[in-house]
Amino acid sequence: MASVNGTNDATSVPTVTPTRDATYFLEPIFFLVEDGVFQVPKHHFQHNDVFSTTFMLPPPPGETAEGSSEKKPFELKGILKKDFQAFLRVLYPLGVPNHYDDLTSEEWQSVLRLSSMWEFQNLRDLAVQWLSKPGMLDYISKIQLGQSYDLHDWFVAGCGEIVRRNKGPRGEEMARLGHNMTERLYDLREARLDSFQNRRHDVEYAVRKAFTDVLGEPRVL
Repeated sequence: MASVNGTNDATSVPTVTPTRDATYFLEPIFFLVEDGVFQVPKHHFQHNDVFSTTFMLPPPPGETAEGSSEKKPFELKGILKKDFQAFLRVLYPLGVPNHYDDLTSEEWQSVLRLSSMWEFQNLRDLAVQWLSKPGMLDYISKIQLGQSYDLHDWFVAGCGEIVRRNKGPRGEEMARLGHNMTERLYDLREARLDSFQNRRHDVEYAVRKAFTDVLGEPRVL
């Protein structure tokens, strides 16, 4: 039968006062997100510039610090519980090993959203890596996320797909893009059709030139 104990003879070990391990004695922290309370190791948050600055603020006299207990959690205002759950799934995976294969596109977008807000660069890079896989994002999402999180290649790719395809944005797509973005994409489509005989027409360069307000000045070809 398996046992949690080793085979060393405990009677041969002199009695000593236990000491906390320098690495694996992890302090917990409690978060309140919407109506959910979360308890996780403080480690990753403590080593993050955004959170560590907040943690350094002393509590009012006679009070305990926020996040120190379930009764006094650190409230993350304006954060959705589903976003935080997805973020924690990547930050503190429960499976060993964990390849994140079961996370959906929506969950990775949550990770991208919070890691960008809180400057967890490694998690942001991981979210970008996963969302860049084929089939994870439609072209509208590429445009929206690319604009929101300064992911210019996504923005250009999403716009380029719309400019090149047979039909322009319709219905729900127009609602997601908004009037201004839809109008500008239709202008690019018309420009492409006008120059259709010119096989050297560069859609990517045209997108970058049309959206300098989002992407900055285009590279000189």
